[in-house]
Amino acid sequence: MRTLSGLVQGIVISTFVSSTVLADDTTAGSNANQHKHVSVAKSKHAGQSAHILEGEWTYRSFRDDPDRSKPANDLLFGTGDLTISSVGNGRLAGRLSFGPQQQLALKGWVTFGNPPALRFQGVGDKSGSKDWVYDYRGHYVLEWPNGVNQRAAIVGSIVRTQPHSNGAAKAGVVASWIAVKKDDRLAPPVATAKQQHEAMAKLKISWTKFFDSPVAFSAPKNTPPQRLELAMASTAAFPEPDVVRSVNAVLSTELVVDYASNTIGADPVLLRSYNGSG
Repeated sequence: MRTLSGLVQGIVISTFVSSTVLADDTTAGSNANQHKHVSVAKSKHAGQSAHILEGEWTYRSFRDDPDRSKPANDLLFGTGDLTISSVGNGRLAGRLSFGPQQQLALKGWVTFGNPPALRFQGVGDKSGSKDWVYDYRGHYVLEWPNGVNQRAAIVGSIVRTQPHSNGAAKAGVVASWIAVKKDDRLAPPVATAKQQHEAMAKLKISWTKFFDSPVAFSAPKNTPPQRLELAMASTAAFPEPDVVRSVNAVLSTELVVDYASNTIGADPVLLRSYNGSG
């Protein structure tokens, strides 16, 4: 059995084609001392995620109250302007402003997964917010394939890490938050001509090595006949393959080429297939 990309089962072809996260609110998730134990995760998605996350966002947070009879405005915990200035190397820096004298300096981490996850702390550094400390967790909202004019958004949870305002604002209060990017709509990065050329060249090399192998498509031992004549004589409609879509300007997929049991009409066959289906 020949494999590509070092996988054991079947013949696996892995490709990565680049087309290339108030007066009453500032809150977060755990003690500041825990931050030093958080590891910074990196991946091939870092460049795309950085492009998506960095920028200006409209920030709102809401009290976690299940009472549906309360007016929506009574649930508002805080509203302000969120700036994510940098997420380079997985380290987040930015600012959350609720007014000229009520602001938080933000520091934390980003895990470049699918979706990207944010974990940061806000510390007050203005006259009206000097004793504020909040911790934040958030996840970037992935793009819907059938969404219309979808805006980039981050949703998450916050906790007030320490009391402030002479004890009027108690520690441990948890709320939910959402940030909506101020850009008109999602604008994924576009690959440069050089990036496109390099991606195609790598893919061509992988396929060439694969097809040059004399045993790339060797049949398993002790298997039923392939019944190739059935495939050639079939008049059944060609089945449509699964649709693979990019997410946030990144197409990451895996094709497993191996022998699989399928049917042509009423006849069972064992033929080479992609991902186990004809």
